[in-house]
Amino acid sequence: TWKVDLAAKGLAACGPYRLRVFNRWGQMLFEQNTKSSTLEWIPRYKGRLLETGTYFYFLDLGGRALKGSISVVR
Repeated sequence: TWKVDLAAKGLAACGPYRLRVFNRWGQMLFEQNTKSSTLEWIPRYKGRLLETGTYFYFLDLGGRALKGSISVVR
């Protein structure tokens, strides 16, 4: 499970939030729209655990965007 506490990072006042996670081919695997300052992603797609590898996230903070990669290791 990947958890991000935006309040702890000083970004809680930026909401609402939109988190999207993609695979290396650009297929969106996860999307979360929330007003909560805690975001969580369990590396699953269509109920199945994702394979070991690198995935990419885009986090829209309501006018500010963050992007990066997440490594899934088993």
